[in-house]
Amino acid sequence: MRLYIIIFLSFAVNVFADNTPLTLSSIASNDGRLQVKWELSLRNVRLSDNVTLTLRIEYAESIQIDVPVFDSSLGDFDVTNISDNVVSLTTSREVREVRLTLVPQHAGTLDVWQVPIYYRNADQPDTVLTLVLPRCQIEVAKSIPDGKVSLDEINAASPTLAESQRSRFWILAAAIVVVLLLALATALLWYRKRQMSNDEPTRSPHDIALSQLQTLWESRQHESDIRRFFIELTAIVRVYLEQTTGVHAPEQTTEEFLNEIGRKKGPQKLFDTETQSRLREFLEAADYVKFARAKPSRFEIQTSFDAAVRLVKESSTREYFHPEAQRREGKK
Repeated sequence: MRLYIIIFLSFAVNVFADNTPLTLSSIASNDGRLQVKWELSLRNVRLSDNVTLTLRIEYAESIQIDVPVFDSSLGDFDVTNISDNVVSLTTSREVREVRLTLVPQHAGTLDVWQVPIYYRNADQPDTVLTLVLPRCQIEVAKSIPDGKVSLDEINAASPTLAESQRSRFWILAAAIVVVLLLALATALLWYRKRQMSNDEPTRSPHDIALSQLQTLWESRQHESDIRRFFIELTAIVRVYLEQTTGVHAPEQTTEEFLNEIGRKKGPQKLFDTETQSRLREFLEAADYVKFARAKPSRFEIQTSFDAAVRLVKESSTREYFHPEAQRREGKK
């Protein structure tokens, strides 16, 4: 259903314009960890147009980038606006876009200066490397063509233009109607699913956390991506503790969270001294893997997982949980 909506919206937009960016120039480092290119928003630029020129920088997480600083002009263009955004972020690569709104100074072949990109590798932070994006050119046409313009020619073209506009209007209107009908059908389906889900019993934070831990272990992510495994493992424990103690664990550093847990006294105290000590060991061990990129042994991985399960179970009344034990229990 969502695919149909996306297709119709794309069709409606393409009725009026082709918004595919035009790559003007590009360059990549020898090892492929840094790629830079200029993208132009309009394929046919006129003197009266405001055009968006995007500096797209894609780089590995092991690289530190110095984003170029632009002035009020870039080659033969005036710069009226600048925005800098991270548009994509994964575990291994990041994409950054610096968008410049440009106004051409005159018609003809206009230059865009070359741009140096300075960067450093994480293993050599004192060594500054440079990747230079080559100079490029943009053809800018005059708003009014040279020569005399006949009023008869303009009047003769007007009916055709009006008919084209009316045709596009009805095509767009039809597309909007179809999208609205599809959206209505999707909303009805969502409402029915929500009504069905309301009839299901609400699970407690303990059940949710234990289920998430079991799913994480059975995904065997600890065998393929140990850093991602520890990130998700600590996230499950922190979210669970936030729901059961009121401490905003996901928004705090490990030290801040442990200090706040330790300040809870009396009826609000969740863990005793021994449990708090185990919690500290668990979180600090996970931080060592996530941030220092340590390589834990199979025993250390199993120990950290068991510690997470035990921390959840110690604040509930259920028996000790472990995926292997539960699987053996199911065979009985």
